[in-house]
Amino acid sequence: MFSTDITKIPNNAWVYLFKDKKWTILYIGKAKNLQKRLGQYFSPNSLRKQEMLEKADKVDFLIVKNESEALYLEDNMIKQHQPEYNNLLKADNSYVYIKITKESFPQIFLTRKRNNDNAIYIGPKNDTIQLKKFLQYIRQILKFRGCKSTQFKQWKLCSDYYFWLCAGRCKKELPMTNYKWKITKSQVPSPNTYEKENIQKYKEILQIITSFFKGNTKPIEKEMYKQIEEAIIHENFEWAAQLRDIYRSIQWFVERQDVVLQEKKDGYLCLIKTIGTQNIYTVLVFIKGKLMDVITSKEQTNDIEIDSLELAIQRTFGEGKTQKNKSEREIISKSLTKLKTTAKKELWKLAENFLESYIITQSLQEESTMINDMFKTLKDRYNLKKTPYRIECIDISHLSGWRTSGWLSCILGWLPYKKWYRKYKIQWKVKRTKEQGTSTEDLVPSPKSLSDDYAALEEVLERRIKSWWDLPNLIILDGGKGQLGIVKKLCKNPERKKIVDQIDIVSLGKGEARKKSNIWKKRLQASSFKLQAKEEWSLVSEKIYYFDNKLNIHSQDIVYDQADKILLKARDEAHRFANSYRKKQMSKERK
Repeated sequence: MFSTDITKIPNNAWVYLFKDKKWTILYIGKAKNLQKRLGQYFSPNSLRKQEMLEKADKVDFLIVKNESEALYLEDNMIKQHQPEYNNLLKADNSYVYIKITKESFPQIFLTRKRNNDNAIYIGPKNDTIQLKKFLQYIRQILKFRGCKSTQFKQWKLCSDYYFWLCAGRCKKELPMTNYKWKITKSQVPSPNTYEKENIQKYKEILQIITSFFKGNTKPIEKEMYKQIEEAIIHENFEWAAQLRDIYRSIQWFVERQDVVLQEKKDGYLCLIKTIGTQNIYTVLVFIKGKLMDVITSKEQTNDIEIDSLELAIQRTFGEGKTQKNKSEREIISKSLTKLKTTAKKELWKLAENFLESYIITQSLQEESTMINDMFKTLKDRYNLKKTPYRIECIDISHLSGWRTSGWLSCILGWLPYKKWYRKYKIQWKVKRTKEQGTSTEDLVPSPKSLSDDYAALEEVLERRIKSWWDLPNLIILDGGKGQLGIVKKLCKNPERKKIVDQIDIVSLGKGEARKKSNIWKKRLQASSFKLQAKEEWSLVSEKIYYFDNKLNIHSQDIVYDQADKILLKARDEAHRFANSYRKKQMSKERK
């Protein structure tokens, strides 16, 4: 019997794995919108993998950064596990790379093998057909060499030159039709001068191509936009349409992914976290630079301590370098420690995503106690009245003092619950005078609230707590200590105080940590024995403000463990909701 409630699954880029009761993987797939994809399996008229669904007992998910990362991870895991119901991607075909040869005028072509020939390899890439089309378009723009070495060494112009696909670099003598100088005997450069200049220009083209696949798309985008305008002027609409399509999909070719490394290394990294009474861990296994397997599980702290679990993982996967924190361990094999710092940071982010995926799958199971442990931790840590199973966050947003609005996000059982997301237009009451003909009250945009976040927050709270039958367990205010002062002001009204007493209200304040550069702050202290400054690094953390029973405000540093991340997740969702709506409004105004 399939036990996962797919209606609560977030809409993200995922790799999903159907498993039977014995945890055997039956099918591996990928989806840009996982909830929609899984809904296709369980729709009444669906014939999709019905035999597999009869055997399936659960589905696991792995959060990935983008669609490219999902594609590579799906491919790797299918080759590793060979699931029964996967028909495609089982063959051991290597990925395709863009190869730039080591020559004066290098060739640029696609290959499936990486040799030690000092050539430049860009990739790996997966969609070979689209990549070939893209290189053909880029060749028409940048006119890089397309012929093989045997043809190039004949030093004769081929048809590519006359079809404007090449700049004629195989011709040692000067192609007069392409040269910028006046054609006079005194000004014609020597073959050596022409060849040096040509080599330098070609290096610039190669630099544009390599930097493009590293993420710098501006030079090619600028050139493509210029050619689109020229094609429209000359009424060559077919070519303009082709350029437009490739211009729109240009970001797909530079999507970063971290499941296939540039270097062919074998190794692993492991992340262990203690949540309540459980140790959860995820192990990323790399074989020849490819992430081939992700192992995620949990152990009761009563059964095995975190130190013993660390030793068990090292015995299974090999010795590694360990970094210890209070309730967290990071283990990385010696081979992967040689990677660049940025690459290792991305791998740890990947492990964090997979650990979060595991927590989501556990939250969808009724017998799981992991989520309950996190909520209980929050209740005890911040002296809350109730377990914060339903959390709402209020954020006040404006554009340079204009278009002030309030945004409310909702987290239900650790997952975003978008049904209860709300937006509030800030208004105020104004009374018309008798000279204006009436004495009625109208609602108009408030000049005060347009520039005063506190006044806007007061209005949003007033409107929110009117629906007292739907109040959450916890309301988070984005701001700081001053925002809780608004709650005190509301409590002067006896009716409002009764409602406020039923729920918990806290405020998240970034303070010095508002800038990412200040998260780690360097302090200089003079040594007592030497007249030299001693450098010390301290963590500048965010603070949470909350009330005691007498409405006195207390503050505490955020711990940044999995429990506190629930609060941060609610705040980030409110920011994301506000920003997405603002972008839609601005795009409508441009039109």
